[in-house]
Amino acid sequence: MSLRVDVLGSESLDEIDRIHQASTQPLVYGCARYIKFLLSALPNVHLLCPTLWDGDTVIGTLPLLEQTATDGLTLLNSLPFFGSHGGPCWPSTAKDPVAIQARLLQAVNEIAEERGAISLTIVENPLQPMDAAAAQAQGLVIIDDRIGQFTPLPHDAPDIEAALFDSYHVKTRNAVRKGQKLGQSFERHTDNAALDWLQRVHEDTIAAKGGVPKSRSVFAELLAQFPLDSHARLYIGTCNGTPASGLLVLLFDDTVEYFTPVVDEHYKDLQALSALIHHTMLETARDGYRRWNWGGTWRSQEGVYRFKNRFGAHDLPYRYFHRLLNASLTNEPPESLRARFPYFYTFKYPL
Repeated sequence: MSLRVDVLGSESLDEIDRIHQASTQPLVYGCARYIKFLLSALPNVHLLCPTLWDGDTVIGTLPLLEQTATDGLTLLNSLPFFGSHGGPCWPSTAKDPVAIQARLLQAVNEIAEERGAISLTIVENPLQPMDAAAAQAQGLVIIDDRIGQFTPLPHDAPDIEAALFDSYHVKTRNAVRKGQKLGQSFERHTDNAALDWLQRVHEDTIAAKGGVPKSRSVFAELLAQFPLDSHARLYIGTCNGTPASGLLVLLFDDTVEYFTPVVDEHYKDLQALSALIHHTMLETARDGYRRWNWGGTWRSQEGVYRFKNRFGAHDLPYRYFHRLLNASLTNEPPESLRARFPYFYTFKYPL
């Protein structure tokens, strides 16, 4: 093979997208729409995508986002924003995926050194995992992981709802039935009022837990790239005209991405959200979608893991590959790093 690497930017997203679509099992993360969302929603970022060519043919990419702080220090993630999957991407027809990964990872390391980055993090796609030996040969170590959880949607079952219930744990079946007794009216929305309600409840809930909520502007940038009804859906469950539960999902290929669930505190124990999730899984399965991606779960989040698992989810852990290029970073408080590099992974804080 006559191989060369070019570093492409946002002007080449169509080419990057083509390889992503041709990979074995692409998820929404890494597609052009999602990268455009990240570029527009996150501050002080730009795309650096090492792209591997064999002659005139692209055989691999590795989308990498760089964020620059006000003092000029930079950080590299593939990909940032709540553990979005990144990593090397290659066509399903590739003859030597390990060699492709090794060359792309070498290129990423060179970029990190040339840019003077303080750290580099690559979050692998659980459906197309990285070759650990190739990563470790480039000085990348596995520093963290998450549990990816996926539920197969029985899109071709004679009775889709019965098949879904069969896949649930008995406690989830009971929770869904309890939520259904509320008599919620489930509707898909495209109006700002519904989105405002979802964002407000989301922010209140996450802030109460000490987490980082998504802002209204983040949702606006997301839906600019994933328009409601064509590439995303916003479901609201109402009781007597009052919103009780909400769920924003992204649609990509044959996968439904569980993106933002919310429930009014008054309806939480009444299982309003469980009933809405079931309704959404049922409707998207009937529309032909084959896989429901619950996203990543921390190993310490036992309750969250159990909730997803009981909806018939299967585990696919994925790893964070990391290289620390400036050890002084570890002396900064986590709050300072989050403020300087919002939505980016810096390193694993000591427990």
